[in-house]
Amino acid sequence: MHGASATNPLWKKSQDWLSNLKLRVGYGITGNSGGMGAYSSNTAVYTFLTPVVFGSKAYPVVQFSAPYGNPSIGWEKSYNTNIGIDAGFLNGRVNLSVDLSNTNTKGLLFKRTLPITAGVTMWGSPINTWQNIGATNNKDLEVMLNTQNIIRKDFTWSTAMSLTVNKEKIVSLPDGDIVAEALFKGKPVRAFYNYKYLGIWSEAETDEAKLYGLCSGRYKTGN
Repeated sequence: MHGASATNPLWKKSQDWLSNLKLRVGYGITGNSGGMGAYSSNTAVYTFLTPVVFGSKAYPVVQFSAPYGNPSIGWEKSYNTNIGIDAGFLNGRVNLSVDLSNTNTKGLLFKRTLPITAGVTMWGSPINTWQNIGATNNKDLEVMLNTQNIIRKDFTWSTAMSLTVNKEKIVSLPDGDIVAEALFKGKPVRAFYNYKYLGIWSEAETDEAKLYGLCSGRYKTGN
């Protein structure tokens, strides 16, 4: 037990059941590319094989493609605080580890679809670009318990149990919720967003389904 003398009465009293006790505290800042590949911060272009001829001169045809470059792009930064406790009991036969962490991530990297007024790719689809947008908070609890239940010459029995609880949410977005990317303030990153299915029109509801341009066997949907 750290910080206690072998002659300390408190240590002598606790050493029968407490064999180890350690407190861990950590803080750090890490950066990552958020899934961006090489050259993703540069504008992609496509050069057509057939040039355009003006007069007697041929000019290459080049068109923007996705992603569109963003010179101000930067790494995501995660600010992490961790507090942990390690404890051993009964001469190391029972070991418990508890970790509680809080992570605030800023400058999240997402590939965002630009408005159609910004132009389209050669295939007619909207242009997208990587941006640092928003911030998230992530709280995590991890508990690990290892026990040596039976130790014999020809037989041993040990157990290992773990528990993990994680809660993630988006704290801020620069322009409010981004429905096209399924990003919503107060919800986890990559939340599922779709129509809510209310059921299927049955044969008895055929006439009513026709009022909505549907037939029996098709989905009912709601907002």
